[in-house]
Amino acid sequence: MVSDPDTSIPADQPEQDVSTAQVDQRVVNTQGGDYAEGDIDERQGKFVEGDQFNFDGHFPGAIVYAKPTIYQAPRESPPAFQVPYQPVPLIGRDGVLAELADRLTGDAPVAIVGMAGVGKTMLATTFAHRHQKDFPGGVFWLNMEQPDLIAGQVAACAGPGGLDLPDFPALSFDERIARVRAAWNSPLRRLLVLDNLEDPVLLGRWQPTGSGARVLITTRCDDWPRHVRRLRLRVLPRTDSIELLLGTRAADLEVPCETLTGDTAERDAAAAICDLLGDLPLALAIAAALLRLNPSLRLREFRSQIESDPLFTESADTTTMQAALHEAGLPTGRERGIAATFAMSYRQLQPAAAPDALALRMLHAAACCATAPIPQEVLWRVAGLDPVSVGGRMAGDAAMRRLRGLSLIGAPSVEHAGMVTLHRLLAAFVRQQPRPPEVLGATAMALANYTRALQNAGQIKESLALVPHLESVLAARTRLLGAERPDTLTTAHDLAGTLFNQGDYAGARARCEAVLAARTRLLGAEHPDTLHAAHNLAVTLSKQGDYAGARARFEDVLAARTRLLGAEHPDTLHAAHSLANTLEHSGRWQAAARLRMQIVSNSEQRPASRIQIQCDTCWL
Repeated sequence: MVSDPDTSIPADQPEQDVSTAQVDQRVVNTQGGDYAEGDIDERQGKFVEGDQFNFDGHFPGAIVYAKPTIYQAPRESPPAFQVPYQPVPLIGRDGVLAELADRLTGDAPVAIVGMAGVGKTMLATTFAHRHQKDFPGGVFWLNMEQPDLIAGQVAACAGPGGLDLPDFPALSFDERIARVRAAWNSPLRRLLVLDNLEDPVLLGRWQPTGSGARVLITTRCDDWPRHVRRLRLRVLPRTDSIELLLGTRAADLEVPCETLTGDTAERDAAAAICDLLGDLPLALAIAAALLRLNPSLRLREFRSQIESDPLFTESADTTTMQAALHEAGLPTGRERGIAATFAMSYRQLQPAAAPDALALRMLHAAACCATAPIPQEVLWRVAGLDPVSVGGRMAGDAAMRRLRGLSLIGAPSVEHAGMVTLHRLLAAFVRQQPRPPEVLGATAMALANYTRALQNAGQIKESLALVPHLESVLAARTRLLGAERPDTLTTAHDLAGTLFNQGDYAGARARCEAVLAARTRLLGAEHPDTLHAAHNLAVTLSKQGDYAGARARFEDVLAARTRLLGAEHPDTLHAAHSLANTLEHSGRWQAAARLRMQIVSNSEQRPASRIQIQCDTCWL
């Protein structure tokens, strides 16, 4: 039998560490996770605080002394490793990596501080890959660029690829966050990378308080509390800059870099190019790609091309570009040379050539998204390719190779295969270029469809990774079209649905309320799109436990759909079913029963609609 749930474990039955459990058991999977089934007369495994009893006959004859928790079978899962980028050889950074490792031995957070394009994220990536075994509690990575999306990332850390909690599907959004934060506060050594963190207030909000977590920040901000240890990442020394500029060309020719700068003119030109690019690793990598693609181009000729490029001049046409790069994090003084190099690489793509035309469209789609890994399938669909077909994938691969050959996009880690990245400086540059007018809308549609497909397949964690991109596209549509244009509202509603499906009901409610208010003003209270948003807002309120608010919304939707569509229409029946569920949740059983009888009667008038009364209250 099971003791009173409020009874604590007796003192003479200490909890046994999960690693020492020695019991033959069969593991079955239920909605709450992996549970042991069989004879457990002696205490084995681990009882997890916060779970609930759900034995359901799994433990016949067992005597268990437990708090209100459920017996969880021992699980073997590797520590999390959430680094989204692939490490690349870092020239001139060995000393910095050693210093970083030394500083992270203490409890204080360490901030890698530097300008955009200097390699902060790549330094953190390389460190995490090299020292993965030093963090038995795992390596977690949060993109801090959009503060509203941080909570969703933390909640996702509770699931697959993170802590992999067995009861993850049963936990609410807030419970997932609480469990993750509790784990991060434990003494187990783990690494938490806060990438692109520019607001010190957010550090105070999300920094673990336990002794085990080590916090690594990448940031352009140099204004941090005194307890944060700053590691300032400078541009490369000139000798390292020249090695980065010429290394790939030298490797192709199988000669030392010094051979390429044998005469004085070429040596001076190499130094001048590095100076024009501010010794910035990102710009040097793009210049190196151009030199590799044009092996006969002399360095002095390349220098001349940079200095004669229209974007290198001080004309009024370049001020907008320089301002965009500066806003993206590039300090004043080096925008012209870097912008000219970006432009030279960009102009290598010829719209008349088939692979280049696809590559350009994908590049502009990527620039519409956030500075986070992007599924290449989304970009392929924006370019009109079918990722299911062999021909579509081959064409997509060819376009991606073209962009990578120009160092315009990067490849994330093996764990994020099928994704691409676009640096913020390059994205800022591409957004200043003429863009096909339909690309933004096509990107929004591709993101929404891909997100929906992932959610329908139960891949909620993967769909969560698309939220920053939906936010970015929404911001772009708001800026270009206006906040209350139909296309903008559609993207906002899609984003609300994504937040809902990941369990962020507060975020979904805020988005849905804004969409509903705008559609009511623009389209009227009984327009189908307005009723769609009203229904989904009611579903969200119900999930939050606001049954009175949900009931009022469902009643309005039901009344309007009955008038407009008839009582037997599937949309009307769905609204009635959702209202009946809400009435039951709020304890109005008789009213719910009467409504269900009406649903049955109305659905019999249209047999194809009977499936509507069998579904749960859900987002449409």
